[in-house]
Amino acid sequence: MGDPIDIAIRNAHIVMETQTQLAKSFMSPIEQHNISAQYHKMSMVELKNHAPNINWDTFFETLGSQPDSIMAVDPFYIKGINNMSKTISLDKWKVYLRFQLISFSSSYLSDAFYEIDSGKKERKSRWKSSVKTTNYFLGQLVGQLYISQYFSAEAKDKVNEMVTNIIEAYQQRIEQLSWMSSASKKISLAKLEKITRKLCYPDKWKDYSELIIKRDSWILNIFRINEFEFNYKIKKLGKPVERTEWSILSPQTLMAAYRPGNNEIIFCAAILEPPFFDPNRSDAMNYGAIGTVIGHEL
Repeated sequence: MGDPIDIAIRNAHIVMETQTQLAKSFMSPIEQHNISAQYHKMSMVELKNHAPNINWDTFFETLGSQPDSIMAVDPFYIKGINNMSKTISLDKWKVYLRFQLISFSSSYLSDAFYEIDSGKKERKSRWKSSVKTTNYFLGQLVGQLYISQYFSAEAKDKVNEMVTNIIEAYQQRIEQLSWMSSASKKISLAKLEKITRKLCYPDKWKDYSELIIKRDSWILNIFRINEFEFNYKIKKLGKPVERTEWSILSPQTLMAAYRPGNNEIIFCAAILEPPFFDPNRSDAMNYGAIGTVIGHEL
């Protein structure tokens, strides 16, 4: 078997070398800012020609999907993986993937794993980590409890009314701009009209009925949740995009955001509380507080 320390050092070098080669295949940070440069739709024939060393039929069969085409966000990375599949042995790939599994799991394992992976000797109390993890992975389940106690449908209607009024004011301002051309105004107004609103909490909650949580192990539950999320996304392939689906933020998150890729505004219920918003106070105070945030995101 050999000396464990020597094996560990050798494996560390394998991980470092593999990670370095992978990193060289990625688009640079500057290139990643160019959204247009990330649009590379490929048919399966094109994908197989682009990366012939990878058995794509087996790959997609394992995923549980057989798409006609894919979106290669970073074709250079795919080409890099294609080349590395021949230059790096299977045993080295096993070492690298084993490291990735342990590194991912470290936050949910004992203090020794956490300290080695993070370099920190102290970690949050276990209950705090558990609450944070539950809120992250099961955000909409926690969100339903939060909404039932701290938010109302009437408050949501009020927020939606404010957004409508601010969008109308924004529309009028665009129409009256002297420095913007008619063509630009037309495009801007069309974009404004198509903005998706995600206000307070989802109209349709995420279905967790197929997720199984047990009392056997925290890390095993994490694996089950990740498997559930993976299957949840796979089942959406080939279906129309659900633009109203809440995918990143939960109602109990103190956050507002605009996502340009989706052309959507998100206002979580947690930020729609005093001092930003109160459905029982004057409109002037609400427009002066959360209204400025709505305007900012728009």
